[in-house]
Amino acid sequence: MKSNSKNKKIGRNDPCYCGSNIKYKKCHLNRHLQPEVTEGEVKGFASKQRVAKTCFHSSADGANCSGKIIEAHTVSKSGSLRRIARNGKVYNFKPNINSLFKNNGKLDCQEVGIGQASTFPGFCAHHDKQLFSPIEDQEFEATAYNATLLGYRAIAREIYAKQHQSGGIPFLKTMDKGKPEFIQKALQSTAGFYEHGVDLGLQDLLSIKGSYDEAFQSNDFAPSQFVIIEFTETPHILFSGAIYPEYDFSGNQLQELSKAGPLDGISMNAIATTKGGAISFQWFGESSTNKRFIQSLLALPENAWANAITQLVFEFIENLFISPDWWDRLNLSLKQSLEKRVMHILSHEQNCLVPDGSDYFIWGNPTVSKNIPE
Repeated sequence: MKSNSKNKKIGRNDPCYCGSNIKYKKCHLNRHLQPEVTEGEVKGFASKQRVAKTCFHSSADGANCSGKIIEAHTVSKSGSLRRIARNGKVYNFKPNINSLFKNNGKLDCQEVGIGQASTFPGFCAHHDKQLFSPIEDQEFEATAYNATLLGYRAIAREIYAKQHQSGGIPFLKTMDKGKPEFIQKALQSTAGFYEHGVDLGLQDLLSIKGSYDEAFQSNDFAPSQFVIIEFTETPHILFSGAIYPEYDFSGNQLQELSKAGPLDGISMNAIATTKGGAISFQWFGESSTNKRFIQSLLALPENAWANAITQLVFEFIENLFISPDWWDRLNLSLKQSLEKRVMHILSHEQNCLVPDGSDYFIWGNPTVSKNIPE
């Protein structure tokens, strides 16, 4: 009779069950006797955690990289953030370790100055100024090049965020100290799945970034697919990020995020313009997933587009900045609906993008420019 490996007791010199490749006696043996990780240790780690600064454009234009990495804005400070700010501040749900402890893990809508909003150390001073000048210093035009610039910055920031997540996993795996063995195993299993997902996500993002690098090196932006919605209202929200669309705006499944192999990703940006605002969706090459995703959005009535995209970004985009005037005017039920979406960090329901009937915002006179196959 074969022994039940699930019930087999692990030996002191066996590899630890946590996957560390360290002997059990030097890893999780007597873990339950160790002092639990304290709130102060969690806060201390969060405050000290850093990702190496790098210019994400150096691989595409290394000869001109100044070497000085700055806190680059993913959403323009003067061109966009200032237009929705109140007294130089906007709202944001970005996780803050102190507020998470204070609010029992709930993300809180907080003020942030526009000088700090949306920044990350992802470009040198030269490239941040030169490369993004067409979308920072000039009147915005709905072109493949400008859509690519917006998408490139969003992807670079997503890579940085994934690297930050990856750097926190070793500390996450210490959170089982002082816990019973069954909790240790559950936490290590969860952390392992999370680590695997972060690694796969980072690989996909780096592959996507390669398409941008190739476009800049060859100066060929014809493969850049995009849909840009322009409107005459100042945006109520600004954002920059990227997702892997799993469901469309009718609740249809587009791709399985758990499958092996690369996933189709799409960048999303909202900016303020001299005429009002614009929403840009962009990706490279043929993608039936992204095409169906966009088509399901555009199939909605025009006066529902702002509401649908509001649902989308509160559900999926962390790098989101909110007009204080708009947010403070929302009634309580609408705020609570959006706050609930913000907390959907790891899982999303199949109908999460189906319009929920809420009236969050209406854009004036929307027009669509696109470069996608019919």
